[in-house]
Amino acid sequence: VGSKWAGVIEPLQVLCLVGAIQSIGTTFSSIFISLGRADLHFKTGLANSVIDVVGFIICIRWGLMGLVKGYLVTTAFFFCIICFVAMRLINLPIINFFKSLKIPTLATCIMYITLLGFRFLEMSYIQMSLCLNLVTSVVLGVLVYSGSIFFLMENSQRNELTGLLFR
Repeated sequence: VGSKWAGVIEPLQVLCLVGAIQSIGTTFSSIFISLGRADLHFKTGLANSVIDVVGFIICIRWGLMGLVKGYLVTTAFFFCIICFVAMRLINLPIINFFKSLKIPTLATCIMYITLLGFRFLEMSYIQMSLCLNLVTSVVLGVLVYSGSIFFLMENSQRNELTGLLFR
């Protein structure tokens, strides 16, 4: 991409972690809404905004990296709070919630390692255009992630999914 973009790599890496946390955290809003607790959805959203703004004000003095790292901290902090509230509402032990993330997390790691291997091969031996590399990486990532999920799930879930797909 070029050396002029090198300065955005680290902030984007941190923001990817923020996005990963937020993508899981969106399930909590669904819990609040489905239980008829729009008030909690509103209150937690408001509290999250206040925490983020305070974090930005505090962390801006350390520049862009201070800002995005502060955003990561406030996001993780608020995630813990909202997770606790949501799990209490549905009487689900928090450990069970995190156990449910085991297979997707493992599948993500398998996909990541596969894509790192592909990138090494592409850089060392294959040499393809950026566009073809992107398309190939996306297709490979989707196939590896989906296949990993399929083979990591329990037999009963796999049989049910197979039955749904091949009726």
